[in-house]
Amino acid sequence: MVKNNVFQFICYATTLTAEEFEPEWDRYVQKGMNKQNDQQLLEQVPGSKSRYKFVSKHTWDENAIQVAINNRQSAKHFPQHKVKLVQAGGYVLAAPVKKNLLSETGTRLILFIGHDERDMDFYSRIPGLENPVTYQAYYESCAFAYIMEYSVDADNAESLLQQLKLRQGIDAACYQECMVTH
Repeated sequence: MVKNNVFQFICYATTLTAEEFEPEWDRYVQKGMNKQNDQQLLEQVPGSKSRYKFVSKHTWDENAIQVAINNRQSAKHFPQHKVKLVQAGGYVLAAPVKKNLLSETGTRLILFIGHDERDMDFYSRIPGLENPVTYQAYYESCAFAYIMEYSVDADNAESLLQQLKLRQGIDAACYQECMVTH
């Protein structure tokens, strides 16, 4: 387990479009989190089915994340909007990453893996799932044991999702960088 940074994942269940959601997310982030973290908002790719339409990833110094989580723990929704928040929690890299394996503009397959998973090697045996960035729960209270991110070819994403949907205890979907213009 690598402990330099802690990655906070927040999942959002909503029916709002990206144009409606993104300004509310901006206000939420600016109000409750300081600018000492790197923030990334991902939007579910159309046709990909998951309960989380948006996922944000915040990169924190391991000493600063606890304050951020404590400040946002009570928020379960955006006031007066149809957005439910799921604080997935704080995660650390399970193994060092030599270079950024994730495409900034391409499709990402994200797996939210439950605490009952006992065969993590299963994911390395699926053709097309190579070079994951694997995050391991840093806190016992995390919603998932692991979160895995893969850069995938958009043409293969659907078949990979179909294989993964057969696996118990995971939620998988394809996401891309949320590109809303103001």
